[in-house]
Amino acid sequence: MVVNTATELPGDISGQWTGFRNQGTPAERRGLDVLLQFRGGRISGVGNDERGMFVLSGIYDSAEMEFRWDQTHLTGETAAFRGFCEENYIWGIWEDPAGRRGGFHIQPLQPRVVEARPEHAAA
Repeated sequence: MVVNTATELPGDISGQWTGFRNQGTPAERRGLDVLLQFRGGRISGVGNDERGMFVLSGIYDSAEMEFRWDQTHLTGETAAFRGFCEENYIWGIWEDPAGRRGGFHIQPLQPRVVEARPEHAAA
């Protein structure tokens, strides 16, 4: 991903987020909570899920509303996430080094409306 020089998101979306990731076959939803900070094309955060506490860091492209981050649990387990912002949530896919993968969906605890890219907006 090429990070756009325009690093400002439409509105302040930093704060407490909640959601889930899917894992396994059939897919099971596993809850997660995370405190996220978005600033100058960088994303960082701390959170908790069924595996315990984790930290994350990565980048975002505000023009494409694309987000990429690596998540590391205190146990050392890691996963790479890639997602897209749509209105008031971020959805996408994750994959760990062993090749396990699934989807995820997170949204702010306090709803904020973030304008979607024009091609994603309703007609």
